[in-house]
Amino acid sequence: MTAAEAVATTGFHLDLEPHRNNKPCFQHSNEDPSASVLSEPWIEKAKRIRENSPYGNLPGWRLLPVMVKTGDDLRQELLAYQIMCQLQEIWNLERVPLRLRLYKTLVISRDAGMIEPVVNAVSLHQIKRSLTADGKKNCTVLDHFLSEFGEFNSEEFLTAQNNFIRSCAAYSLMCYLLQVKDR
Repeated sequence: MTAAEAVATTGFHLDLEPHRNNKPCFQHSNEDPSASVLSEPWIEKAKRIRENSPYGNLPGWRLLPVMVKTGDDLRQELLAYQIMCQLQEIWNLERVPLRLRLYKTLVISRDAGMIEPVVNAVSLHQIKRSLTADGKKNCTVLDHFLSEFGEFNSEEFLTAQNNFIRSCAAYSLMCYLLQVKDR
């Protein structure tokens, strides 16, 4: 079985939520390569590759991003994913408005596997770096939200704030229930 077949048979899911109307907010930086992924939004990259693929016209065609990991035992990652799925399912059934970003993990061997990355994401370091570029010493999540999503009362800001609150609460509750502690 090839890696592509393994990904196809495991049902890797891809959340194609566009990030701020598909506009990248960070430029490539040699100091922090994590922002280079936003040089081309994922949806545009998938569209470009599909147009050039000999299989792009097939109805089931999908471009799936994966991180290939070697030298690590990913069974704990897989267990964490399964627990997160169960928690999200319980919250959905009980209509609890919490949201976990579920990402798939595929264990291929004892020390290798693939993990689905979060597309159009940037590191906290890159966010801080962009906010302190104008000389500001301290920056907050609110500063980032205001610079990325507009004024307090804008629909985009309120949606981003709501998503952040639901996600932060979900991960906080999950860490509490599972007794995840700082090592």
